[in-house]
Amino acid sequence: MPQKKMKQSEVISELKELIINQLERVYSFQEEESKLLSTSPDPNSWNVLQCLEHLNRYSEFYTNSIGSKLKSASKKGTNYQELEFKAGYFGNKFYLDMLPKEDGSIKKMKTFKSKNPTQQEANSGSLENFISYQEDWLKVLDAAKSFNLNKNNCKLTIPLIKMNLGSTLKFVIAHQERHLQQAERALAAAKL
Repeated sequence: MPQKKMKQSEVISELKELIINQLERVYSFQEEESKLLSTSPDPNSWNVLQCLEHLNRYSEFYTNSIGSKLKSASKKGTNYQELEFKAGYFGNKFYLDMLPKEDGSIKKMKTFKSKNPTQQEANSGSLENFISYQEDWLKVLDAAKSFNLNKNNCKLTIPLIKMNLGSTLKFVIAHQERHLQQAERALAAAKL
């Protein structure tokens, strides 16, 4: 699927809107009984808190990695906001593979063992930590406005692959959307 042409400012704006929407949905989880949040739809599926804990583990890696990269990189005084964003082949592919389809289906992927939370590791703190990480993401996106999203390669949790800053941001936020939809399905199943 070809990329939609967007200015860098539009990419950042779209990602911020997605995070705000994701935050609103997670705030609604706070109103639910803790038993519902920790009930898995079946023995092989994560509950709401496990989905959030999984996302927290990735957010810890990426907000630290990208945040420190942005702090250490030099700003050249150029306004990059009007530049066209170019994800590149792998950036676009990974983003589209991660994003849930309109019908809710997803491409199955394996989770790294270190990012796979157990029932005991996921607790009410997972919910608060997720909210805190989203505030960090909004700060990272604000900082990214001063950088060329087409450059500044970021390392991924897959060590051999690097994507540009914009592709990495899009990939991570799509990953969050994927697992928030999973959490919403788990909550709906727990209420049955």
